[in-house]
Amino acid sequence: MRLFVYGTLMEGECNSHWLQPARWLRVASTTPNFLLLDMGGYPALVAGGVQAIVGELYDVDEPLITRLDRLEEHPDVYKRTLIALACGTDAIAYVLQPRWTSNGAIIHAADWRTYRKKRYSSNIPYRGECWDDI
Repeated sequence: MRLFVYGTLMEGECNSHWLQPARWLRVASTTPNFLLLDMGGYPALVAGGVQAIVGELYDVDEPLITRLDRLEEHPDVYKRTLIALACGTDAIAYVLQPRWTSNGAIIHAADWRTYRKKRYSSNIPYRGECWDDI
């Protein structure tokens, strides 16, 4: 199955090791139906917005999805959801449940990596939510 990631799971980000042995497919973006929020060092995808979120697409198997479900606290915090991509296909993604969105600030660039590099520059320590194990 295809998995769309948009934050710390992307290649080169602090949680990218969780996607091993998934196969990287390509850079992708969602249809303009979402918001990307800064939750204090990590992003959250939220349904019902007007942004096309930039991310990456991976081919993943069921055992890996089971591990990611635990990491993303599915279905309590993030819900694994089938979403539409701008290229006309779909993929699963972890979408933040509405009750958790009140603490997030909108990332207007709709691109976590670009935002993180500007916001968490060398002058501001990056203290993202990164996990070696759960």
